[in-house]
Amino acid sequence: MSRKRKWRRWIKTIDQTILDPIREDKLIFDNYYALLESNAAISNPWNFHQWALKNHGHSLMLQVRKLADPDPRTYSLRKLMGQIANEIAKNPNLISRHSFLAAYPKHHRDIATANWRRYVQGADVQQLPRSVPLHDIERLKHITGRICNLVNKEIAHLARQRRRRATNFDELYGLLRKMVSLAAKYGDLLGVLTADDLDNFVIPYDWMAIFDLPWRRNK
Repeated sequence: MSRKRKWRRWIKTIDQTILDPIREDKLIFDNYYALLESNAAISNPWNFHQWALKNHGHSLMLQVRKLADPDPRTYSLRKLMGQIANEIAKNPNLISRHSFLAAYPKHHRDIATANWRRYVQGADVQQLPRSVPLHDIERLKHITGRICNLVNKEIAHLARQRRRRATNFDELYGLLRKMVSLAAKYGDLLGVLTADDLDNFVIPYDWMAIFDLPWRRNK
């Protein structure tokens, strides 16, 4: 299997096993929270809602940690970019402007040209510079550092010396949108269409019908 074929498989795996579950969870969370805000009668007692929100937050933090994981045994966005950077050092023409544009239909070459310029930050660059994935790795480490540290100290392990840290859903989803955009960028560079969106998931049935039924019956 060629390196680019392997990386395309990686991008698909990341999209289907990490990003799609995040999209589905966000859809469920958004609708659940909207229902909670629309009906004051179900707000108290707060125990169940606090449990649900805490679990959702922990799940999102773990997904951030998965995408930023440097462990060579895992599928992660960071590992993928690292492998691309290493291979470009050996073969600078591995991802070229010509092959990138050729992967687009002819009537979308103007879009491809604009995307290439944006990715390489230069109209006349003929190969993807190694500096691009290296810069993206550093950016990924920077934007995920606080959340990964939180996961390591508060969720995966119980640090003996710890001070209370906090995050919120706006911060987590803002961070995940940046990571989704990075995945879409490398999907595009490798010829795999990956949605640069967290809100494009659909559940094809009325999953909220459960809220129309009583959950506990008086005996």
